[in-house]
Amino acid sequence: MHYDFSNAMSSVMSKGYQYSKAYAARNAEKRKAHAACKAAILAGRLTRCSCEKCGHSPAEAHHDDYSKPLDVRWLCRRHHVEHHRIHRVPGSYHPRPAVERKGRCKRGHLLTIQHADRLRCKECFNLRDERRKAERRARRAAELSL
Repeated sequence: MHYDFSNAMSSVMSKGYQYSKAYAARNAEKRKAHAACKAAILAGRLTRCSCEKCGHSPAEAHHDDYSKPLDVRWLCRRHHVEHHRIHRVPGSYHPRPAVERKGRCKRGHLLTIQHADRLRCKECFNLRDERRKAERRARRAAELSL
């Protein structure tokens, strides 16, 4: 039996294509800067450097000003994401940083907002992480002693 997936695939691809075109239209200057940077790297006019914060390689090009497409800072993925999180533009897609909220958890710690607006107590979350790490260490030690 043969299934025809052409209609399903074309609708999925067209939605992706439509999203891509809409993004390019909304961010024309950004797209031009990225394209110019990529072309300069391929042509050898711009060379990739290591991260300016930690020295890790490979690094990504970060534009502080999109009107200067070849004026870039080289940041590793970790520091690039961190930079965008700190210098976040209101209304952008980046997750919001933790913000203290009124209220307390069962143990009396202040509640905070973290990722996707879930209420969470940072102290209890860290305690749970430490407890899980200790349990993993104990399990590994037990496995090694057998």
